[in-house]
Amino acid sequence: MHFTDKSLKALKAKEKLCVATAKSDVRDIGSLQLKVYPTGTKKFQFQYYTNGRRRIEIGPYGAISLRMPEKKFSAI
Repeated sequence: MHFTDKSLKALKAKEKLCVATAKSDVRDIGSLQLKVYPTGTKKFQFQYYTNGRRRIEIGPYGAISLRMPEKKFSAI
């Protein structure tokens, strides 16, 4: 999925945790994700692989701009 403000606002909370992953043209680096909790909270995280799977939580959607995580992790 391409992350836009419109597409992220349209994601609704479900009974279980839902994770949306941004479509990327770069392979084997990692991916930007948005976790949608059953409470409705939305948080960005970056998932990457180094000797297994690792995740870095970036912060809540709305408190930081959509472009900030892309800029911060595009150099990885």
